[in-house]
Amino acid sequence: MSDVLVADQAKTETKTYRGASIEELLPRIRAELGPEAVIVTRREGLIGGVAGFFQKKCVEVDARPGAPRIDVYDDGGDRPETVIEPPAVSEPHIVRNDAATREGLETPAVKRLVGEAKPFADLLEEMTPQPSQAAKGYAAAESAVESEPESEVDPTPEPRRIASLREGMVAAGLGADLAADVVEAVVANVAPFATPSRLRTLVRNELALRLPVAPAPGPGRRHLAVVGPAGTGKTAAVARVAAAHAAAGQNVACLTLEPADGGAALRAMLAGSGVGVEAISYEDLAVALLGASAQLVLIDTPAAAPSSGVTVESLGATLGAAGVDEIHLAVRAGTASPAAVEMHESLKGLAPNRILVSAAADTSYIGAAVDVAIRTSLPVHYVAETVVELAPADPRDLASRIVP
Repeated sequence: MSDVLVADQAKTETKTYRGASIEELLPRIRAELGPEAVIVTRREGLIGGVAGFFQKKCVEVDARPGAPRIDVYDDGGDRPETVIEPPAVSEPHIVRNDAATREGLETPAVKRLVGEAKPFADLLEEMTPQPSQAAKGYAAAESAVESEPESEVDPTPEPRRIASLREGMVAAGLGADLAADVVEAVVANVAPFATPSRLRTLVRNELALRLPVAPAPGPGRRHLAVVGPAGTGKTAAVARVAAAHAAAGQNVACLTLEPADGGAALRAMLAGSGVGVEAISYEDLAVALLGASAQLVLIDTPAAAPSSGVTVESLGATLGAAGVDEIHLAVRAGTASPAAVEMHESLKGLAPNRILVSAAADTSYIGAAVDVAIRTSLPVHYVAETVVELAPADPRDLASRIVP
């Protein structure tokens, strides 16, 4: 086989290389295929990870040897061989100006190769140092580098995207300290395993994981009371839970403790649902629950304000003596985080063990209820969008309202 034929076959051979970056692959390609090697195709993608998370970037290229050295011999073999060295990488390739060459360059196969090939010189030019991408990374990556003395190096400003995330969470009602804690935890411990573009998603996931949500109650009878200050939507929430369970075929009853209107508002909300409403005194609650045959008994309570200490004390004692197992603290969406925390502290005497978010459709400022749930470890059980729309809490939905 002639040297020219061997050279032609060598030029058609391609090898595939895969690595984290083109910079990592170039030395290997040059070592295996020579300095005249040509990149034919270049692809980028993601590899590895678990369930779609923590994947890493990958670069894959197809390369082939460049034009090899050609030996030209005289037919007689008496004259010394003339060696034509290939041009240097930085020099343009010499093109013979004859008819055969021009005709060969016009073939479709050659045109395709010329269009796809990317010589090393072009790649090296692309590798010219650009503004560091590390400066656009996370604060955690910057803090991991040993810092210089303050007198010699100015402190690096925090990336704007991190500050914007925190500010947005606070604007949605989450406490500033809790928002900072969630973001910093993600930046330091989760973000290093993902791409920077996923920071918002990672923060949203972390917030959802921290939010306690009540599981579906087990079988058996339930006694459920809703407590809270005036205007938190307690009565509407009781009516919506009762109507939903009654519509599913369950036996439901409602009790209202010493209502100022005699229970008229609750009866009006439950009209046509088949659920009965009975107004009773504090003293009668325990007896009423013992004699109730309903599978679910809901209790509407009078407003308990921080200023009415006697009401909180007496109501708490009544619910405790009656053995009410679910006491839901109604937190209206739009409440500021400090006010929600203060309300919970003032109503601890009622021994709430659930949170019910009300009026969620009225505002995007829903973070206070989430804030209280995380700080107190009280699980969120129901979210009432309106007076007629209520459903069990979904932590991902709540987190997405705070970190859209």
